[in-house]
Amino acid sequence: MKCFLSCNVVLIVILAGISAQAQVEPLVLYENFNATSKILDPEKWCGSESYTAPDRGGESARQVKKEPTYGYMGLNILNRVYGDTGSNSGVSNVYNRVIFRNGENINSIKATVQVKKVQATGCSTGNPSETKAQGRIGGFFFNTGPRTADDATNDVWATVYAGRSSNSTDPSNVLEITAEVRHCTNINCSTGATIGTQDLGTVKLNKKVKLRITWDPQEDRFIFQKGSDPEVYITYDTATYPESFPPGASYGGFKRLDVFDSVANCTNLPRTMGFMDVYFENVYVNESAAP
Repeated sequence: MKCFLSCNVVLIVILAGISAQAQVEPLVLYENFNATSKILDPEKWCGSESYTAPDRGGESARQVKKEPTYGYMGLNILNRVYGDTGSNSGVSNVYNRVIFRNGENINSIKATVQVKKVQATGCSTGNPSETKAQGRIGGFFFNTGPRTADDATNDVWATVYAGRSSNSTDPSNVLEITAEVRHCTNINCSTGATIGTQDLGTVKLNKKVKLRITWDPQEDRFIFQKGSDPEVYITYDTATYPESFPPGASYGGFKRLDVFDSVANCTNLPRTMGFMDVYFENVYVNESAAP
């Protein structure tokens, strides 16, 4: 009898695990960037970039092209940004990205990310802010209310990225993989409260890494994964962050692949700088969001 009861308990635990996994949709290929035309599919993507001031932007490019090390066709995004030389406080934030044309039903994004080059130089004196360069996937997944169309206020934003900070003590060819969830308090999410962050390990420069993010509203959490490593979770309290509305941000939540640079402002020379050159390949989404 004890064996029978024990086996039943084990079976219940296994079935519970299967049930929990079944709540997350399977992933299907959205884009592999193998088009012979070597251009972004306008039915799937639209491009966007931002500069806090015209004199702080350096290089910026988005192009479907062959990656020279592995020889695959991928989306190459690069971004170079300089800090403000008129200030010793704060940072200059600049992004270069492609946005899923219709992200309304996307709750999972998976992509292979390969960072080719990175630079992140901080201010030698006067400004303690870090300079950060990041290659990211993510977006806005729900709104806690009240919601305004084309406005990220009260949206919950989640991302996973390969990045380098100016104060990093890692070897120069090492990038940190980080997951972050944030609740936005203004139109472009430049202000807000961090719900949680998780360290997913590291990857070396010029090496491919598969990154995944999944919103799991049944369990009130976001799921993150690096390659085949164990999943990592960031949970939230629905009493504080109710899943009330779809995201207010445009295109169904501005889900994106991007390069983001946050550069410390500094009056000293040489100018502070953030730079990253990234290839994205084999983008997957949840099955119900497939084009």
